[in-house]
Amino acid sequence: MTNNIIRRRIKSIIIGILLTYTFFFQYKAVELSPALEKSGFVARAFSITSQVLNGYGIVHAFICACIIFVVYKTLKHMGRYNFKYGKLIFFIAPIFGILNVLGLCMYHMDKLPNVYGGVYTFWIIIVMLGWTVAFLLAAYWVWYFVEYRLLKASIDNNKSAKCESGKESDRKTESSKNSFWNRLWAWCSSHFFISSAIIIFLCWIPWLIIYYPASMDNDVYWQLALYFGKIEQINHHPWFANTILAMFYSLGKQMGSANFGIFLYVLIRDIIMAFIYAAGVNMLRKAGIRKLFYRLVLIYFAITPVWAAYAKHGFKDTFAAALFTYCVISFITLIYKIKNHDDKVMDYVNFAIAVFVASLYRNNYIYCIIPVAIVMVVFCLVKKIKLYKIGIIILAFVCVFGYNQYLYKGLGVKKASSNEMMSLPYQVTARTVKEHKDELTEEEYKAIDAVFPIEELGKAYNPTVSDPVKGRAKSGFSFKSDEWRAWLNTWFEMASKYPESYLSAIIASTYGYYSFTPKLPFGSGNMNSGMTIWNWASSEMFGEEFPELHYENPDLDNAREAMQQWTTVWDNTLFLSLTDVIALYTWLTVLIGWILIRKKKYIYILPVIMVELLILTCIASPVNDCFRYFAPVAASLPMLLAIFGFIDKERDDKKITDDIP
Repeated sequence: MTNNIIRRRIKSIIIGILLTYTFFFQYKAVELSPALEKSGFVARAFSITSQVLNGYGIVHAFICACIIFVVYKTLKHMGRYNFKYGKLIFFIAPIFGILNVLGLCMYHMDKLPNVYGGVYTFWIIIVMLGWTVAFLLAAYWVWYFVEYRLLKASIDNNKSAKCESGKESDRKTESSKNSFWNRLWAWCSSHFFISSAIIIFLCWIPWLIIYYPASMDNDVYWQLALYFGKIEQINHHPWFANTILAMFYSLGKQMGSANFGIFLYVLIRDIIMAFIYAAGVNMLRKAGIRKLFYRLVLIYFAITPVWAAYAKHGFKDTFAAALFTYCVISFITLIYKIKNHDDKVMDYVNFAIAVFVASLYRNNYIYCIIPVAIVMVVFCLVKKIKLYKIGIIILAFVCVFGYNQYLYKGLGVKKASSNEMMSLPYQVTARTVKEHKDELTEEEYKAIDAVFPIEELGKAYNPTVSDPVKGRAKSGFSFKSDEWRAWLNTWFEMASKYPESYLSAIIASTYGYYSFTPKLPFGSGNMNSGMTIWNWASSEMFGEEFPELHYENPDLDNAREAMQQWTTVWDNTLFLSLTDVIALYTWLTVLIGWILIRKKKYIYILPVIMVELLILTCIASPVNDCFRYFAPVAASLPMLLAIFGFIDKERDDKKITDDIP
């Protein structure tokens, strides 16, 4: 037995035990009996250790043995491929370890771990190390998947990669070629884009029928109330999205049924969405991704409950997620074509339309799309792309800002409240007041009370959602206001006095986007946290303004409830439930960026940055762990895999060019 094998086995045992205790660590408040309080340090340390470690029984021993085996095989696999991590991942992994543990502490205890003393903090540091190691091991397998399993050409380097242009070879015998199913399969293969859209849409149809005209929450009614002037007309819900919804509502009323108008909106929107997601799957296919994986992506959009459930819902977020994905698809395609010297005018037009429409359909998209698109313009200038092509992208910027100016100055629509972007600072103030109100100085008290009713702030504080605090702001945040400037100065000054309250408030409001915590209870975050499918068609806020909007067939109530419960089954099924884990999408996106940096394919990082910027806007949003906000990331992540296929194609094209004498 060689020394390398012995070292690998010892490492595997140590890492396996570490990971087992990490995965089963008990995040809970530790309690010491009066007798232990008076005892020595060693006894107290052993008591705390026994309360937080969870390694009792045969189940934990068996799981530990499995983890040791997996770690051993992983280390052996890494040696076979001579894998080296590089420096960057050793910066990313500890960040994950720290954030993940802090999120778990806030979820289980609503406290930071240091409040329970040095022994507890020691074990927390060990657990952070465990999660860091777990991330490093996961990073290797993601790298291996991308390098050796994702692409068709990487399966067998001795075989030339197959080029799927539209028709696949039929290996059936002559006698079976004429059967209906083989002819249908041949048609789907030769019309892959259209057939993919049809498959996705067909899988959504049962939801559309059962939930006719559509499920509708407060936001749907709110959008209509804004457009028709039932309330003050502001751009809280993007006016562009409100206008489209209101057009179909009005059309339905003219046809005799507002419900039918909403259904028509959902139907047409879903057809467009099905084609957008099918375009993404088709891009994966053209990029050379293996059949197994791009077909799994097709199934992902077709049958995953959240996409079908959102497809039957009337709010703006459903279409917004697809439009953002369309922007990512067109962006990746444009980059590849520019690098391949195959860019056409329509590629720029396609990207410009995506930028324009997506930026107007959700207010936060503009902060994700426009900055990255500006960098794309610079890239085009460096590549000496013709100015009229670059001008098409710039025209999209002009149209976005021009449309907004038309809203504010032409139609008189007011800007959305600036309080929307201040959710995290407001939550920090509320938690600090709740925990330290009696310690505030007179100046601090007055500065906070000038913009919030300070006596109500602590009670209003909800760690998961900022709406109760935002709703108590005495006015919209403004740098021009003396009161708000005084509050902001006080906010920064208090950070050094109450750092634990500040960090606790930030983690408590955001951990769902980056920490692998259990599901929040149903209804958390004003029914927005987690995978909520909105099983109703009513509104407490604006339902009286639009009483004609409701479910028309009470006989389908049982079917609707069955669909609701089906989503909970999915959400509690091994592996399938991973499609609803927000943190998984976040860190996979980060790892994709890491692999691209390793490959030094920096221009392809731009679409990844666009997605990561959207993750940051979710973190800054009013609700923790909100899949509705996060849906564009979940929809776009599979599309990012096409980048690796295009990179491989570029390498093959360069090799062919170099081989030509």
